[in-house]
Amino acid sequence: MTQLVLLISLVACEKSTGSGDSASAEAGSTDDGATGGGATGGGATGGGTTGDTDDATGGATGGSGDTGGDTGAGGASGDTWTSFAEAFFSDYCVSCHSPDGQASADFRDYDVVTQRLDAIRCGTAPESIDGCAGSYPPNTFPAGSGPMPTDEERWALVAWIDAGAPY
Repeated sequence: MTQLVLLISLVACEKSTGSGDSASAEAGSTDDGATGGGATGGGATGGGTTGDTDDATGGATGGSGDTGGDTGAGGASGDTWTSFAEAFFSDYCVSCHSPDGQASADFRDYDVVTQRLDAIRCGTAPESIDGCAGSYPPNTFPAGSGPMPTDEERWALVAWIDAGAPY
């Protein structure tokens, strides 16, 4: 309950101040993001409520338009690999993270992605989140000059990871 109150307060504050901008990090390498072993690092698992940030869980379920509590698999947004994440990786990552790309990991493969959740979570988030000290800075991924996800899509990916990356 305390997390919900905190989240509502943060969302209200951001909406009234217009904050939420973040600086982009320079990403000059083609690292495959192979740090960590697949846990979600620091944030609690499971969905919650929507919003832009949630310090207690290390992310939010923003981008889905949901307004209610947890709906089971995929958290509040209901996002899964097949309903959301697979398309996210296809749209923004596999031009490099595939057999024909310059990065070594094939992000078309759910098992490969789930081995790198910590790095993906921290480097894709649009702003600094809990559990990411010593990891990739926000907005590091995707690297390159291809299409970039919106902040809402980034938060939705963080929420999917925080929900346990349901298939």
